[in-house]
Amino acid sequence: MSTPTDMVAELIGARPTAVDALAGGRNNQVYKVQFGDREPLVLKAYFTDDRDPRDRLGAEWAFLNLAKVKKVTSTPRPLARDLGRRCVLLSFTSGRKLAADELAWDHVAQATDFIIALNTGAPTASALAPASEACFSLTQHLGTIDRRVLRLQNHQPDGPLADHFAAFVGHDLAPTWRDIRSEMSDAFTRSGWNVEVELQLDHQWISPSDFGFHNALCDKEGRLGFLDFEYAGRDDPAKLICDFFCQPDIPVPAHFLSPMLSRLQAAGLCDNALHLRVESLMKAYRIKWICILLNEFLSEGLARRQFSTDTSAEHSRSTQISKAKAALSALHTPNSLA
Repeated sequence: MSTPTDMVAELIGARPTAVDALAGGRNNQVYKVQFGDREPLVLKAYFTDDRDPRDRLGAEWAFLNLAKVKKVTSTPRPLARDLGRRCVLLSFTSGRKLAADELAWDHVAQATDFIIALNTGAPTASALAPASEACFSLTQHLGTIDRRVLRLQNHQPDGPLADHFAAFVGHDLAPTWRDIRSEMSDAFTRSGWNVEVELQLDHQWISPSDFGFHNALCDKEGRLGFLDFEYAGRDDPAKLICDFFCQPDIPVPAHFLSPMLSRLQAAGLCDNALHLRVESLMKAYRIKWICILLNEFLSEGLARRQFSTDTSAEHSRSTQISKAKAALSALHTPNSLA
């Protein structure tokens, strides 16, 4: 089996002086590659599993090349790839992860400007394949969460905390989703929305997917660099915005939603229809992210974590189910994002 050093040497014809694993990746193996006095690079080896046929490498490679064409400078540059070994070599992004309590409007504004840069001018979203779990109608949005909740309901995990998982999903998560889904369906009917109509291509966005400050680094000057685009593609902008505010790792305060939408509107990317879709779908996406927190109990989710980290199953599951319970409880808080 090739070592990371061998992979780099075969990709660019030069052996690095050092290859060090980087912490923080949940699905892949990521390494900092150094060549003496030259700028460091990043080697990323992608997790593969027959149960999940998504082409993560292909999605990220296509997205980064499109960003390069658009002269977006806040993403890594794609340098080389090896499809057989499922790895790529990228430019290195320096910086540190932000803490949740230091998030400010400037950070959200930079994230918004990143989306604006991706979605103004050519090429447009038509240049990319649909993103992972792309949704182009209200029915597809609801179906995505339906499938995630049902998969958790039907799964009987072995090992640590399996009983706690089953009780939480069966008695708390699934009933809450049924209530929210029913409320949403009634609201769609009252509004006269056709839930089957798909969003036209010229209203779809180039989406980084899984977009949030958990996939960003801040340098010494306060500039953000954005990372990890293995689920990227074209998608409904409402899904991108809801995911941005619902991802739990570094939560984005709800009061930034309105100024973000205003900034998008000023750039010609947000109209009243998009605003209404975001409002209508936000609770559904909070349920989706609770489901994602519980991926640790699914065999393929745990396999991805074990590929990228040595964290024990018991510790990982305990952490994730605690986060899931807190997120479900917060959903019922009057002042929370709804």
